[in-house]
Amino acid sequence: MENVIYCPKDQTPLTIQKITNIHLAFCPTCQGAWYYGETLSRFLSVKTSKDIISFSKRVFQQSQSSLSCPECHTEMVAKTFQEDQSLTIDQCHHCQGIWLDKGELGKTKQLLRKYTESSGTTVLGQGPGFLRAYPVPKSEASLPVTLHKLPRLDLGEEERDEKAEEAELASGTEAAEVTTGIWLFTFLTGLPIEAYNPPRKRVPYVTIGLLVLNTLIFILMTRMGNVMSIFTAYGAVPEQILNKQNLLALLTHAFLHAGFAHWLGNMYFLWTFGDNVEDRLGHVQFLFFYLFCAVTACLCQVWVMMLLGQNSIPLVGASGAIAGVMGAYLYFFPKAAMYQNIIIVPVKIPITLYLGFWVAMQFVGHYLSKSGVAWWAHLGGFFIGLIIAAIWYHLRKQTTPVPAA
Repeated sequence: MENVIYCPKDQTPLTIQKITNIHLAFCPTCQGAWYYGETLSRFLSVKTSKDIISFSKRVFQQSQSSLSCPECHTEMVAKTFQEDQSLTIDQCHHCQGIWLDKGELGKTKQLLRKYTESSGTTVLGQGPGFLRAYPVPKSEASLPVTLHKLPRLDLGEEERDEKAEEAELASGTEAAEVTTGIWLFTFLTGLPIEAYNPPRKRVPYVTIGLLVLNTLIFILMTRMGNVMSIFTAYGAVPEQILNKQNLLALLTHAFLHAGFAHWLGNMYFLWTFGDNVEDRLGHVQFLFFYLFCAVTACLCQVWVMMLLGQNSIPLVGASGAIAGVMGAYLYFFPKAAMYQNIIIVPVKIPITLYLGFWVAMQFVGHYLSKSGVAWWAHLGGFFIGLIIAAIWYHLRKQTTPVPAA
């Protein structure tokens, strides 16, 4: 049975979380966190916890802490950054554990980065290549290890260092090189792949759930006869929607697919873009965002179909909702890039150019193609997702408190 440890500030029992090599304990009352041993160094990507408080005597002011170690019950040492008196690190010199109050993890990362950049000291490490799910440079140039290489612990938005994540995405994308696996994948499938996956700190539970749900429904449909009757009952039929009948189909249509290629393509793009957008929005907000994009994209296509006299053709597919996710991805990660196979060579294409070309092709497809693709669901969903992402971002910036300097 594991020993209970208590918050050094208010003596509340700490909630312990162990995931692989990460060992944390959170206080549900004050929202502070106890980082066992070398845990904080793993979060900050420095060599050891001692590096955090041992750069130079001019960086810290040392004093006796008023807090006791939750594990050893000995008095800790308070280390205050000279350049920012509002940030104090409490460390036990016996077990090397560190206590940080709520919001101090992000400030610690920023101050360490500022110090290393100004002093020329290199403390940022580079994770083992086999832990990376996406291509990395073959050169020896170091890239910062960030939270997406570690368990996705939801520490709150105030802990997020978006500038650091953006810098990693830009440097990782620029340095990424084509591997044999990337070449084979893009050549055999014709599908794009991210040059470098944007950093994330949350497990994309909603995205995974949507993938599983869509897959189960598709499998069930393949085992049932008379698929057209299912499309008519649960797909979005324009004349029914405009007559305010079967409005539930505005949602259910997004979980039906007309064939294997239709299902596979949608699920691939949902995973490619959805995990990162969910990471930014949060699980619940992403779910509502996805469903809202599904409904509004469907309404866009229904309106166009009525103008074209296609009143009774059912609309099915998740592409409108996924297009909304793509629009949000473009807003949140404008420095990302995709590898797309052109003839036989994967070419690294900036996401702005890639999705800009994709949008242009939706307009071209509407006027030139006879394939029955829901072009306006794609366009409507994409621009709705882009707008919502921009609104969400600016509203969050206005409501997020700025830490005192």
